[in-house]
Amino acid sequence: MLKKCLGIVIAVTMMFSLLAMPTVLGESQTIRVEGEWVQTKMAGVMSVVSDEKGFFSNDQFAIINADAGTMPEGGYILNYEVYAPKAGVYNMSYFSTLSNNSPYVSKYSIGVNGGEEFTPTEMVDNTVIRDIYAKYSTNIVLEAGSNQIAFHVRDSRTCDSRYVFYLDYFDLIYLSDITTPIRIEAEDYVNINCGWAIMNQAANTGLSGGVAYQYMNPASTPVMVTYNLYAPYEGDYTMSMLSSVLGEAFTSDYNIIINDTVYTVTTDNCIKLADITATHDPGLYKKYSYKDSVHLKKGNNTMQFVTSETRSSGDIYIVFLDYIQFDSIGNMAVEGESQVSGGFGTATVDGASGGALLNANLPVTSLPAVNTYNITVAKTGTYDLYFDFGAYVDERSGDQKYLAPIEISINGGDYQRLSIGTAANNFSDGNITNIKNIPLLQSDQFGRYKLNTTLNLSSGFTTIAFRISDKGPSNSSAFFYLDKFEFVPQSPLKSAEIKLDKTMIATSETVNASISTTNELGLAMDTQSMDSITFTSSDTNIATVDNTGIITAVNPGNAKITAEIKKDNVTVNAEKDILVYSQGTGVVTVGAKSDGSNTTVKLAKVGDTAGTVTFTLVAAAYSKENGTITSIKNVKVNEAMTVNPMLVSEITFAQEKATGDIVQVFVIDNLTNMQPLFSKYIVE
Repeated sequence: MLKKCLGIVIAVTMMFSLLAMPTVLGESQTIRVEGEWVQTKMAGVMSVVSDEKGFFSNDQFAIINADAGTMPEGGYILNYEVYAPKAGVYNMSYFSTLSNNSPYVSKYSIGVNGGEEFTPTEMVDNTVIRDIYAKYSTNIVLEAGSNQIAFHVRDSRTCDSRYVFYLDYFDLIYLSDITTPIRIEAEDYVNINCGWAIMNQAANTGLSGGVAYQYMNPASTPVMVTYNLYAPYEGDYTMSMLSSVLGEAFTSDYNIIINDTVYTVTTDNCIKLADITATHDPGLYKKYSYKDSVHLKKGNNTMQFVTSETRSSGDIYIVFLDYIQFDSIGNMAVEGESQVSGGFGTATVDGASGGALLNANLPVTSLPAVNTYNITVAKTGTYDLYFDFGAYVDERSGDQKYLAPIEISINGGDYQRLSIGTAANNFSDGNITNIKNIPLLQSDQFGRYKLNTTLNLSSGFTTIAFRISDKGPSNSSAFFYLDKFEFVPQSPLKSAEIKLDKTMIATSETVNASISTTNELGLAMDTQSMDSITFTSSDTNIATVDNTGIITAVNPGNAKITAEIKKDNVTVNAEKDILVYSQGTGVVTVGAKSDGSNTTVKLAKVGDTAGTVTFTLVAAAYSKENGTITSIKNVKVNEAMTVNPMLVSEITFAQEKATGDIVQVFVIDNLTNMQPLFSKYIVE
């Protein structure tokens, strides 16, 4: 035993160079958290119960079962601390007692990180088991690292006033970044009031997922379909719809009702974005954008799709719906291929935004040709306009001369030809500036350009038209390519954020750091328009980062990645902590504290293997003088510890330390190999 303790002390001494940070399982997996892993239990009320084999996951569940009139202030709570691999929207599906409308169990709500609580209503498969159990599904937003998920019971059941709630498990799976558009598919309804509805599925290549819903009701019964709409944050969003054509005799107009606010969808307050070809009924579907922004609260919102009037060609309601989409308000980016007219076409191109381009290959006899876009401006303000296109903009050589010059018009104003100017005038006579070349088609054909003059736009509808009036200097036809264009609101730089796919990196792995920037209006800015972005690492022995933001994990430990962003004499900084851990699967410490007589350690699992992991926990108290370790004492060893996937475990053990001593905690694989594979945490 003396030899083993001496080995531990030596190993602890060698491990002082290791550092640690929070971490968790791989983000692509579905992670199951068992109900019986509840972290806080009230005596006699919350307990873990074993049931018959095969019915409950792991043959156990957590239960709240309390007498009437015994509820403490604030109610009964089952609390779970979970670790998310990265921030974003997660789907949470869980198996529990019914959330409402059952006399045998209590109503409950769910809270995430102290936010507004909600009661899920979207039941998976609409199946109730044994009259009290069901599986539910909802989306939640998790922060990277530690999160608190609480199931909260405040009401007694109606049959006898007792407090009763069961939780078997909940599953978590990453869906998207919080900036990803929110798309509600027609088939995702929660409740439907419709005399006749069918799914049109016959090779409808123009429809989202190849599926749309067709509704038909008699005049006495308007169509009403209810959806759960989950928003990752509260704010204003733009709303677009792919539905049957508005204002026609053979279809009905409709309303979209969100949290009791009615948005009337007609040709008067919507603009057509694109014609959509669906093979079962060409010409029926159009994509529209609502003229004003809509407000969503963070979390669950209730949305209803309701017909507003019968079609004029008959006393009946009839409407088609593919999806309704909500985009956060920021830069207004428009894909070139989203609107095609005037002889223009589209082309699928690898690497293009959206995977495709608008393209033109027009004979001179068909000129001029015009392609017009309608967009919704959410907020009145001053905007910069950027283009990603291939056109003849003068003073360039090579294949660019085969392209046609392009002209634009904003809101029906005069057309202006886009040009970078002439070398003789030092390019001062141009109206656009080349930001960078883009490697699409051929690099000397394609580039990103900025309009030199700013645009004052009012909220509501704005049109931009692209016109080709002439061929290129070295061609007999007019060629033009448009990937996208983007309106970027002008406002001083206010803040920036480093975004990583993950903050926990195995040694030798790389991860790409990207930057998002926000202006004083709270809107996203074009990161490419920044004057400079510089990355640094706090410890290059742990992780390095190059000028493009590529982080390379070197040795186990933690490091801080800092980005300095400059724009128009404004400088902001962004920081992101990362953990580098050794290759393999294990655990890391994510927090530790000591009260002088006890040490408490929080641990989480890392890696891509399901199930629990077994490890050994070593803690040593030591003293330092002038930065040098003067003594190591009171070494504690806890063998055969286990940690469950995604759940944070907490371990407390007795450990005396003198005033000024430091406690250092290590996770090692076992006492035989003494390998400090995963983590270290220091408690001052």
